Amino acid sequence: MIVQPTLQASRAVLEDAAAMAPRYDRAGFVGVPRLRAAGRKNSIAIWLSMIGLIIPAADAVVYIGGAKFTAGKLSIVLLILPALAALFARGRTLVLSDAFACATAAWIVMAADQIEGSNTMSSALSECLEFFGSYVIARGFIYGPAALREFVRVLKILAFLTLLFAISESLSGRLIVHEIVASLFGTVPPDEQYRNGMVRAMATFDHAILYGAFCCFTGAVLLYAESNAVKRTIYVGLCILGCLLSWSSSSLMSLAIVIAAYCYDGAMQRYSWRWVLFWTMAAVPVIGLFALSENPMSWFISHLTLEPESGYFRLMIWSAAFERLAESPFIGFGFNSLNSDILDATVDSVWLVLALRFGIPMIALFLLTNLTACLPAKRRGGIRGRDTGMDGFATAFTLVLSMFIFIGLMVHFWNFMWIFWGLCIGIRASLREWSFSEAAQRAAQYRTAPGLARMAPVGQ
Repeated sequence: MIVQPTLQASRAVLEDAAAMAPRYDRAGFVGVPRLRAAGRKNSIAIWLSMIGLIIPAADAVVYIGGAKFTAGKLSIVLLILPALAALFARGRTLVLSDAFACATAAWIVMAADQIEGSNTMSSALSECLEFFGSYVIARGFIYGPAALREFVRVLKILAFLTLLFAISESLSGRLIVHEIVASLFGTVPPDEQYRNGMVRAMATFDHAILYGAFCCFTGAVLLYAESNAVKRTIYVGLCILGCLLSWSSSSLMSLAIVIAAYCYDGAMQRYSWRWVLFWTMAAVPVIGLFALSENPMSWFISHLTLEPESGYFRLMIWSAAFERLAESPFIGFGFNSLNSDILDATVDSVWLVLALRFGIPMIALFLLTNLTACLPAKRRGGIRGRDTGMDGFATAFTLVLSMFIFIGLMVHFWNFMWIFWGLCIGIRASLREWSFSEAAQRAAQYRTAPGLARMAPVGQ
């Protein structure tokens, strides 16, 4: 007599909780109809945010009111206000990296204001716009499974196009895309770069190293984005081909690290402490090298290049940069001449460039922006979500930001790659926010039906 009503009540509770819960789709993403619609609605914004990937910034330049704009910068100007509106929409939550991104942007402007030089403020505002604008666009528009899936779809298409450009350059021995775009805009295309008698592929980027780095970052994302093993192997193989065509040692090494980390993640997936062990194993040799070696950067740089001459030249850059930084460590020198034959010619490290331009506090704030975006989200009340697809993407973009930091020791990022870095930080921060939101949703489900949230998988 009592059993039947109890079963009916239990069934009603299960049905109500299932209606509340997010559901898996075939690709492994979790989403609700509202978020799916948001992903489709944000498709145009995502395409615009990536437009700088197919229009070479060095060649396609327009001037508006005396200010220089590339395609990537124009897209940021168009999208930043709608992105801010989306970020502050009802239901969204700010995360710690948002504060550090704001602090980084503020320091750039403040440091530039303290430095004499007519070009410093305008150039600093441009660099600030590219980083902070792209970060805000990612936070506003690339939030939730559907929007992230759309971003990956756009990334696949554009990455494949750039690979076709790179192959055509290697076969023809000419930078075909740059020559065509430069002729349309009346600019001068970059010169070909050679290594081992072959043209280094640049595709639509300003340098072969930047193209190689992009292939590495794309490979990290696609390792986790594609559930089909055959497609995953093909996509990553194409990214490896792009690194090879660019003849970039740092990119090849970084992609090898990413693949090793992916294999490690798969082998240790059942252990929640695997990443603590991974980062500990990665940090101990580095800390030991810095503790035991008189010049650890010398070892790193000399062993991370395909040509010894390139490594020795980078060591000269670091030595000269440290000497100049000692003169103005807090606000740097802006975009003014450093009166150095080496530093005024090239500085092959994004960290050195940023420190020389805006001071050491700026790179500390920027590094903290990257690191806090990657912090794990604490689960409220011990309740975890079951969204393995989004967890995988969180790992992917953590690897991307780690490789940005690592490659940045030997490479300077500018134009679209600087924008792309901001996008990736913003995406990783949005993934962290999503994790908080999903945990809160499960907590609400737990309060509605105590014990049910842990009994049944989400969506079942």
